[in-house]
Amino acid sequence: MDPTIDMFFGLFAIACGVYCIYSAINMKRTQTIDEKILLGNDTKLLKCKDKTAFLKEVIPSVLFLGIVAFVYGIFQLVGISVALPPIFNKIGLGVFILATILYAALVTRAVKKYY
Repeated sequence: MDPTIDMFFGLFAIACGVYCIYSAINMKRTQTIDEKILLGNDTKLLKCKDKTAFLKEVIPSVLFLGIVAFVYGIFQLVGISVALPPIFNKIGLGVFILATILYAALVTRAVKKYY
């Protein structure tokens, strides 16, 4: 793959990871729900049955996705500069995709439970 595209994906993953980590810390600190990262357009924030329990359930998922995305982005950028074999890139991408699917499943389950 083109190194420019790999660099773009790496920087994008780092940005997503930083935003997820920031959101998780902010939600933990302020006990407010970040609608942009957790709720769809059709879900209203005021309908939450138990905000504290919802946050307790989703914050670890957001933090996990943030850490995986950040590490994947760093791994992607290091792979460009060191020229790692393509299998490492595929393994990293697979882990990132699995983490994203797990995050989506856990957050969807929490939204269905508390909204």
